[in-house]
Amino acid sequence: MYCITIASEPELRDDLYLVLENCCPWGWAESLIDSRLILTAHCPQKAEAQRIQRTLHSRHPELSVQIHTEQIQDWGRAWRDFFHPLPLGQKFRIIPAWEQDAWYDPQEIPVFIEPGMAFGTGHHASTQLCLQALAKLRDTGRITSDSFFLDLGTGSGILGIAAVKMGCCGLALDIDPAAVANAGINRTMNAVTDPLLLSAGTLDCLKPGLDFSLILANILSVPLIRMAPAINTRMQPSGILVLSGILQEQEEDVIQAYAVQNIRLEQALHQDEWSGLILVKEA
Repeated sequence: MYCITIASEPELRDDLYLVLENCCPWGWAESLIDSRLILTAHCPQKAEAQRIQRTLHSRHPELSVQIHTEQIQDWGRAWRDFFHPLPLGQKFRIIPAWEQDAWYDPQEIPVFIEPGMAFGTGHHASTQLCLQALAKLRDTGRITSDSFFLDLGTGSGILGIAAVKMGCCGLALDIDPAAVANAGINRTMNAVTDPLLLSAGTLDCLKPGLDFSLILANILSVPLIRMAPAINTRMQPSGILVLSGILQEQEEDVIQAYAVQNIRLEQALHQDEWSGLILVKEA
């Protein structure tokens, strides 16, 4: 296993997150040491680690980006050391593939996940905020069997699968074919193949006129702001938008970008330094 350690000034965090979201969507760790931002990510292959290092240096040549090996023999088995059944959002229990027989409360909705190399095991605060938002929308009757959703940047497929298990049907998109393949494995494992369509691509690949009553996007603030007009064109009047991957300090910028599109904030949820937003398009 190859460990990538990035040392940076804190003000570069947004841009580094954008790079890492594209290069290693399976996740990374963050810490602050002596006022320096330290980001750590892992890759099973040296060539992949070197590619990430080159990408970071191409944007910020001054960065310290170090690669070293760690004695982890099996990437898949390494997940098992910390990925255990996880109750989330007062509605869901995220269960790893190797614990499919694990007990869960009958009132909970089980979501089975094979981690793979895609973002979305349920451990990150941004994913948890989206699941909390889904639970709130269901409890208030805002999500029904008539809800047609788009899961934008689906990663492991965790949010789309959760939405289907709440009675919806929809489409999940990701620009990374490896993520789509991982989501396909999880879709099959959760027996939601028919109501959840998967595709590799962006909003541009959707048919003209196709719109949604619910859109989920757990990405990052910069692309979310950039995509606000395109997302607006895919929302039905009075449609609901759930956004996360947003640091609290970036929350207002995202809210304003969607307010320009007549998509108004209904509720902001917070966990650690992250924000999750529930917004509604004006009719």
